[in-house]
Amino acid sequence: MSLYEEIIETALEEFDLSGLRILDAGSGPISARALIQRSPKHLTCVCAPQDRYKIDATFNELGGKRDDAEVLGVDLSEPKLFPNASFDFILADHLVSEIDIFAPGKHIDVLHALYNYLAPGGNLVIIDTEPDHPPSTFSTFPRGLELDLDNIKIASSDNMTRYRFYLIARRFLYEMALNRGVEGFMKIPGDWVEKWLIGIGFRNVNPQLATRIIEVDVDPDEENRSRIFLELITDEKLRKYIDALLDRTEGLLREVCPFDIEQDIYIISAGKK
Repeated sequence: MSLYEEIIETALEEFDLSGLRILDAGSGPISARALIQRSPKHLTCVCAPQDRYKIDATFNELGGKRDDAEVLGVDLSEPKLFPNASFDFILADHLVSEIDIFAPGKHIDVLHALYNYLAPGGNLVIIDTEPDHPPSTFSTFPRGLELDLDNIKIASSDNMTRYRFYLIARRFLYEMALNRGVEGFMKIPGDWVEKWLIGIGFRNVNPQLATRIIEVDVDPDEENRSRIFLELITDEKLRKYIDALLDRTEGLLREVCPFDIEQDIYIISAGKK
């Protein structure tokens, strides 16, 4: 069992999920596997509609079409996807950090929708990564094609700088694939989420922090996922430019990979009265 799987197990261990209606909000294959093993009445896995890689991976993890589970590619920021009180338990595994990619600025809207979908007496569990820098929105790349690929400079040679640069390049791809200008992005700290949940009306909001050591490498699966997003860009010049940018940043990261980094993961459980 990987450290990440252990974190999900830790987040779920206090709950008896057998016979419950469960929503896996922002689903992926690891969370789907952990939930289906707990014998729910029905499991609904929701992935962003643009993320075909994650949709297919989750569907395959569940073994294909089945009566007790389904995989949906829908936008959780859209109102009234499900009737109120449709679920007894909701897991939001790294949903908060993904919201800003697919629905910028709609964090509270999505969390409020999850509150409505949760039945009285039900529980929500959020798992996400604590920012490794003070939370702020910051610009990344220019809107146009001014960036000179041959002259990309890394201000510092440390591993984390190269890793962040790689992640920013991928974010640039997502923004362009979804036809948005690159304004920047934000990682959301756990104490913000805690306050939002209380403001929405959740009860017994309980945060905890877990630390994991992860090995950073250029993951072929993540490269494949990026290329799927690349297909969404219709402008050929822009598509070739971003493809070259990904190649360049992946190459910079490979020069120092693999290496270990320490990440703080927050787990927040909350109930509905």
